[in-house]
Amino acid sequence: MAKKQKGKEKTVPKSKTIKRTLKRAPRPKRQAPATLQSANYRELLLTQIMDGKDRRTYPLSVEFLNALCSSSKSLNAISYNTGISVGRLLYRNRKSNPSKKMLFRNEYLQGLANFLESTGIGRVTFHPTSHGTLIRVYRESPIRVGNRIHRFEAGIIAGFLGAAATNIPYIKEELCTSKGDDLCEYVAMPMTIKREDKEEASGPEMIQRLALELAAAGRNTERSTIPVSYHALLAEMCFDRAYSEQINMLVEYLGSKSREEMERNGYSSKNMWENIITTTRLLNFGEPSIERKGRKSTLKLTIDPILSRKEFARMVAGFINAVASSGSAKASETKINASNKRYSIKLTLIQ
Repeated sequence: MAKKQKGKEKTVPKSKTIKRTLKRAPRPKRQAPATLQSANYRELLLTQIMDGKDRRTYPLSVEFLNALCSSSKSLNAISYNTGISVGRLLYRNRKSNPSKKMLFRNEYLQGLANFLESTGIGRVTFHPTSHGTLIRVYRESPIRVGNRIHRFEAGIIAGFLGAAATNIPYIKEELCTSKGDDLCEYVAMPMTIKREDKEEASGPEMIQRLALELAAAGRNTERSTIPVSYHALLAEMCFDRAYSEQINMLVEYLGSKSREEMERNGYSSKNMWENIITTTRLLNFGEPSIERKGRKSTLKLTIDPILSRKEFARMVAGFINAVASSGSAKASETKINASNKRYSIKLTLIQ
């Protein structure tokens, strides 16, 4: 009987089942930092913007990305959709959400206007109408590229208003400072009365005008009013690998056009380098430094920690490489290094 009992014990699968379960159990995944998770990353940025204690950068950094997004339909769409996601998150993060019945009341819209003003883009007012509402932004330092370019902000408005409604309202930028108007005016209305939005043709002409703005950036004396976190929210599209190649091609083309404009304006080699350093700061690409030895010039730059992603570093390197290179000066070496989760760029030019 003892042997049979012993045999029965061998057939009991309990211990084996436990072992199999332990073997099959997946190893705990390493938790990614908040800055690498889209939702947590955006929440972090929104909190820093609303706290009002964030470091500041220049309006050109945001206007540059807005104009870049407007140069193609696909980038325009991702900019608008990213704005909708941010607007929804902003609504959810409010301490006291208003009821859906307050969609176009003053006390509800004031929260949206306060956030937009906290981004440093300018003074914001709202005007409820019978069909919806008008939101106006009086920008301090607009650029002129001949097109309506602020689809990201339109998306934020749509996402915020739509979070309390059954459907996302239609947001159209009727007036835009980048098109030559005195202010930006966003029209929010129900989708049922959506009007056809005939945008201006984007492309080479707008890129050429943006190149003119960047070529003159060295003479720019604008104040730093934009929270770095708001620039990072908009720059998030550059982290998307599906669009990074397209963005890099546009940025390199823009850099070469900016170089052509500087040469056409008779910039000396010294003045060009000074303009490149100033433009890099205004675009919030980092704090550059230049070392010169004879015909060899080396530019070093470290990307801001909040923007320190490989895709963004490649975009910055492509722009600087294109704007610094010419017929007489070619980049002999461009390196992107990562150290302690911060990317740095080293560009060597030989004239």
